[in-house]
Order: sequence, then C-alpha cells, then structure tokens
Amino acid sequence: MFYGSIAWNAPLFELRLKAGEHFALSRWRVNEKLLVNNVGFTEKVFRRLQSDRDSAPVWERRNEATETPVNKALHKFFSEEFAREVPEGRETEYKISAAISEILLHDVHEGARIEDISDMRMAGLIYPALAMLGHSDNLVLKPDIVEKCLQLEQVEFMRVDSMDVDGKFVTYHNTHLDFADTFKSNGSIEWKGRPPRWDIVIPPGGMVRITSENGRQIYRDEVGNIIEPT
Repeated sequence: MFYGSIAWNAPLFELRLKAGEHFALSRWRVNEKLLVNNVGFTEKVFRRLQSDRDSAPVWERRNEATETPVNKALHKFFSEEFAREVPEGRETEYKISAAISEILLHDVHEGARIEDISDMRMAGLIYPALAMLGHSDNLVLKPDIVEKCLQLEQVEFMRVDSMDVDGKFVTYHNTHLDFADTFKSNGSIEWKGRPPRWDIVIPPGGMVRITSENGRQIYRDEVGNIIEPT
C-alpha cells in the first residue's frame, strides 16, 4: 500500500524521527477524482488524542439513507478500533486495523455511482494522523491506483536538526539539503545538488503573499497562484 499525508510534516511524526536523522519527502499530485472511505473520525478518538480539531471533517460525504443505527454503531466501532494506540512491542495488535481496512476497501456497487468519478473502485482510506494528534489527515492508497492516478512532482532531502517539545506539541527544525522536480524515464531522481530556491521578481506595485498551509510556508503571487521553487 502507498501511505501519504495531506500535511507535509506528518511523515516526521509518523516515523518518530530524531535529531541527526535524514529523510526524503516527496510531493504527489492526484490527476483525477478518487473514491476513498474514511475511518477514525469520532469524538472519542479525538478526545483521546487531545486534539483541538473538530472530529467531523468538512469533506465527509453523508448519505441519510445509509445512516441507520446499525451502520452508525459499526462506523463508531471500526473507527475506535482502527485508531487505537498500539504500544511498541505489541505490533501484532495492528491485525485488527488491517482487518478493518480490508472491509472498508470494498468494491462500490454499480447502483451507488457518484457523479464525476470515473473509476468507482474504492481507492483507499483517509484517517486522522494519530501521531499528529489528529490535526491532519493521512491517506493509504492501493498501488494500482497510485500507478494510474498519482504523479510525482517534487522531492526534498532534509536533515532533522532539533525538536522543540511544548507539552503535547512538537515542532521540528530541519535543514534542506537537496531538491528535485524532474525525473528520468526509469524513475530515477534528478537531484539538483542544492536546496530549493525561489526566484521571485516582484514588479513595481506588485506583492507576494506568504502563508502557512498544512504546516509549510507557501508563496503566492498577487492573484493567488502558487510560486513553486526551482
């Protein structure tokens, strides 16, 4: 399976990286709409995580016809078992999550087609990033879906310098070492041998907006277009 996250820094938390360790972070673009199931978004899960986030995601598609008491009870049970904390040394308990995933990755009935989605296979699951207190979403996708529907755009090579811990919050400080946004036909990464850089020329009277999105600084021009590094 292919694991990814909406937040760029989620892999640092998921991998429990320490100061001095290196990692490569890739950015992918989805080139068509996908159908994914969701699990783990309940008040009990977010309360256990001590999350500041609302447990009801804004993107969730609801169908009143299927929200029966039985289905609600199953969703609650699956979510809370899937998102249970598994201590180190007891990884066999992930078998429960794996079994729940197999159920939720079912095929979609032909009569339940959704507009604007050409491939009605269940592509994967979306669930709270447990290592980040649920403050972002993680995705797990089937490999054949990744081959068909995802495109690699950028890769950064970085070093973890230090971590700041403030109660339940952790902030990573990293050094960018290398960058790539082109790839050979065989999939090899064409590293530039330097960190990413932004060649920004601001015209007279122009402006650049710098915002924080999903844990990262994003540069936008005056009409809102993202300025990509080179």
